[in-house]
Amino acid sequence: PSDPYLLTAYDKKTLTLTADKPVTLTAEIDLTGEGRWATYQTFDVKPGAETTHTFPAEFQAYWIRFKASEDCTATARLVYE
Repeated sequence: PSDPYLLTAYDKKTLTLTADKPVTLTAEIDLTGEGRWATYQTFDVKPGAETTHTFPAEFQAYWIRFKASEDCTATARLVYE
């Protein structure tokens, strides 16, 4: 998995994913901050395209991390407001 990224204390959160080849990226979240990871959602990412997800207003978690279905070069960009 990727390094975890802090999610708590932000109202609006948007995720943009890119990859160098077709891949499924799984977003895992830690709801309590205690290292208990659970699958949030999977995203099918195509090369040369951005996959964007806006988190619901009521969504809360302490951390997020990502896992790829296979070796690839991928980017997860989080925008917090």
